[in-house]
Amino acid sequence: MRISVIVIPKAGQAVSLPELTRFLTDAGLARFKLPERVELVSEFPLSPFGKVSKQTLTKLIAEKLSSSR
Repeated sequence: MRISVIVIPKAGQAVSLPELTRFLTDAGLARFKLPERVELVSEFPLSPFGKVSKQTLTKLIAEKLSSSR
């Protein structure tokens, strides 16, 4: 299983996988739960009910993974 994290960075700030991994490790997250990739987005897709659309995010990651092969 590939674990991805989707991040909306603050204006003018960058997020890198090593930096995020270090932060999560320091916070006590188990090693097997650490993400293998970071995707940056400007906003989260919302459902018609105003909630984050996990289905759309899953499709986004799947498309990016298939195009990177």
